[in-house]
Amino acid sequence: MWASIRNQLAATLQRDIHFDAPLPLSQDETERKYRLNSTIGPLFIKLQPRTCCEQFACEQRDLQRLAQYEQIMAPWPLLCGVANNVSFLLLPYHDLIDGSPEQWFQMGCELACLHRCSEQEMYGWDEDNFIGRTLQPNRWQKQWANFFAEERIGWQLSLLKEKGRLAAHWNIDEIIEITHRILRQHEPSPSLLHGDLWRGNTGFTEEGAMVFDPACYFGDRETDIAMTELFGGFPTAFYQGYESVWPLERTYHQRRDLYNLYHKLNHLNLFGDGFQLQVEQGLARLLAS
Repeated sequence: MWASIRNQLAATLQRDIHFDAPLPLSQDETERKYRLNSTIGPLFIKLQPRTCCEQFACEQRDLQRLAQYEQIMAPWPLLCGVANNVSFLLLPYHDLIDGSPEQWFQMGCELACLHRCSEQEMYGWDEDNFIGRTLQPNRWQKQWANFFAEERIGWQLSLLKEKGRLAAHWNIDEIIEITHRILRQHEPSPSLLHGDLWRGNTGFTEEGAMVFDPACYFGDRETDIAMTELFGGFPTAFYQGYESVWPLERTYHQRRDLYNLYHKLNHLNLFGDGFQLQVEQGLARLLAS
């Protein structure tokens, strides 16, 4: 496998490459991560089953898109492919450090600049991609309320139904309609989004802030900010930096829980009953609105 990966990278870069023995960084049931010391510098590689190749291909294209905008640093993917029975994504390796308050402030500024990239008049993406291991549909829509209600909340609920995890008292059509009603008068500019912006998908190098593992699309910038408030949240300096460039609307908090319901539904789809209570509480608030 390693020889095949080395040969594919050498062919892509058109130069001889040699690896040292891979150094394991983390391993779980679905993904293994390694550092490779090579003749072109340290590399970072992620391995998944061969069937996950399209997931890595989408991640590669999203990382390239983020890097091309040059608003916030993202690793440039070197190669995506298959070797034997695994799929892989190969990137430069970066030593990550703890971010200072000044660096968190700068990350907030850079994210706001990324969100200012609004070349689209519609919401969506050129292809479907993945949020974690879940397929994320991105069909272009003119109305944000339609996009989020159908492509985000409705889609996750339909997946739960397919898996037999949809509670009997959850009515998909009713939930979609309420979501649509809440967002009907909200018409944000379609911002370029990271899409999966929790703290585990951010880091800092000596050069500054870095983001990775994106699930990009054009949508409401508030969805990225809302997700930063999940799983412990970001430091205050980050939000201060963001607000210094592009202040949020005063009504943002009226939509935050709805936007984060999408990620809670996705975690229920991915990981099962451990997220059932969070989803039940989120849906109860939604249905009461």
